[in-house]
Amino acid sequence: MPGSPVEREGAILTDRYDRRVWGDLMAASEPLQKLEGEARQKLDTSGELLQDSWASLYKIQPQLRADLPPTLSLNREVMAQMMDTPEWKDLREATKLDEYASALGTLSLSDAILKAIPEDARRQANELNEAQRQVENLTQSAQTLLDMAQAAQEMGDSEKAKELAQHAANRRQEISSWKDKASRLRGLSQKQQQAVKKGVKAAMKEATADFNDTNDNAEAFIVGWGTEAGVPHQVAKKEKFEIALTLRQDPKLLLIAKMAGRVTRIALAKRRTKARQEPTEIVDVEVGSNLSRVLPAELSKLSHPILGRDFKLRFVEGKLLQYRLDGKAPQGRGPIVACVDSSGSMNGDPEVWSKAVALALFHVAAREKRAFALVYFGSRGQLKVFEFATPAKARATEVAEAAAFQFGGGTDFETPLTEAMEILKKSTFQRGDIVFVTDGQCRVSDGFLKDFRSAKVQKEFSVFSIVMPGGTTESVRPFSDKTFYTEPSNDRETLDILFDDL
Repeated sequence: MPGSPVEREGAILTDRYDRRVWGDLMAASEPLQKLEGEARQKLDTSGELLQDSWASLYKIQPQLRADLPPTLSLNREVMAQMMDTPEWKDLREATKLDEYASALGTLSLSDAILKAIPEDARRQANELNEAQRQVENLTQSAQTLLDMAQAAQEMGDSEKAKELAQHAANRRQEISSWKDKASRLRGLSQKQQQAVKKGVKAAMKEATADFNDTNDNAEAFIVGWGTEAGVPHQVAKKEKFEIALTLRQDPKLLLIAKMAGRVTRIALAKRRTKARQEPTEIVDVEVGSNLSRVLPAELSKLSHPILGRDFKLRFVEGKLLQYRLDGKAPQGRGPIVACVDSSGSMNGDPEVWSKAVALALFHVAAREKRAFALVYFGSRGQLKVFEFATPAKARATEVAEAAAFQFGGGTDFETPLTEAMEILKKSTFQRGDIVFVTDGQCRVSDGFLKDFRSAKVQKEFSVFSIVMPGGTTESVRPFSDKTFYTEPSNDRETLDILFDDL
């Protein structure tokens, strides 16, 4: 029954615990249930094949069963070919002993594998299963008729007993016919085996690419799990699985995740470069062997035959006079409030890009232990706020929910900027900055602008505004410290400056 834990044996050796874990995953996952329902339309034993795929990825040393019923011979051939590919071995590096990653791998595998099985092999397997079912049903029916015949004989109704016995004999003849058919259907021909091998090999490449892609995209919504105190590692695995399932069902969110992965890589690379920058303020003189900081007077000795040897000796010993610089690397200033235009004109590439930037800002905030807030705005009064006082502890589902939100409608700037000011008044968001992304053309009133500029001075925050095609920098310049005009296809300069300044 779909949605209920089940226990059944497949072509891979499993124990009751394995089958119970798989059953629980099936019960909790509508995509897995849907996959099984659709797969059974193609192959009667697809339920067992799904479990086999999962078990082969999950177990430490998966093994094929020796006592295999004939009805699972195709499954066994598929699994044998699958487990002989380098892609399967590589995939297991990410799934072994992780039931959720193994389930995700199963989703990637199953569609590709079922398509890889030749139609004649699937038809033969289904006919074999039907023959086996007929044998089992007829055997049970024949036994029931014999029991009824015996009961009739004991009651003295010999005619009824004879009639029932004849029906049982007829059932036995049918059983013999179905057994003969099942016998002819057992085993794959050499041609079919070669077709399965070729199909599975191609399917494994497709499935592995799909798994890696989905797994990587899920990272766009995951920050810090397994490293934060009190957060079990198992929770991270389950979260990633849930997000991966969401991405498989939501094409737009998948596009956002893909774009977010790229933007986040740019952002984090920029932050690492910034953190590694050598400080330039000279504060003292020290001894060492850093040639880039050696005093000019020391370097001048290289031209002297005797002093030059002394220079080389002191270089080896780390005793050259050199400048000592201030060792404080630049760090992020404070919390980040991202105001993202969610009007109807942002649909499509602008929406995907702006949300990807917001996710990258979220990751920066999480890594640098800065609070983060995402403010969506549309027409006047349309406002949706997602606050993360500690982004590194946010659940992936919460982050995905924030990324999926959209208003539609018109554009108003005062509503989100007012809300951003209110957020920055909170203790966890003090001394933060605002990133404002829009494609709209909207004017703020003089009264609002006066109050907003006063708040900027009082609360010491800056506004970085990104204007996308359709808008103009003139509309945001009055309340912004820096403005950028950006197209999603040509954004590198904007991203470099933005993530360097924040």
